[in-house]
Amino acid sequence: MDVRNCPRCGSIFLYCGLRLCENCRKIEEEEFEKVKAYLQKNPGTTVEKVAEDTGVSLQQIMSFIRNGRLSEETKNFSGDVLFCERCQKPISEGKMCLECQRELTQTFLKTQTKIREQKAQKETDKTKEAKVRFLNKARDNK
Repeated sequence: MDVRNCPRCGSIFLYCGLRLCENCRKIEEEEFEKVKAYLQKNPGTTVEKVAEDTGVSLQQIMSFIRNGRLSEETKNFSGDVLFCERCQKPISEGKMCLECQRELTQTFLKTQTKIREQKAQKETDKTKEAKVRFLNKARDNK
């Protein structure tokens, strides 16, 4: 049984894979529906205007966008809303553009391959050392 504090309201709740307590999940879902309905009625608005008119925090709206929950509606915003955290190019959802994601994935895979090669080399070196020591001891005993 995993008990946690809700990051939104601070109350203790039984964690079942969702980050918020049941009450806060309901509130967040209501906020989401409110923002979504507002964006459908008011295309071409700004994020700041949505926050002001709906009463939903700017941070929460940005969270909805980053998580891809408002991907269709964000096309109606005037101007760019999200930017890649690495290169600052405009993006529609997430934290990084596809190009930066690919670069980081390639770097990770290269590093992972290098670490595997180093481990294999160490194992090979250990095996060679063990054989040499064994042969040296055998010669000394004769």
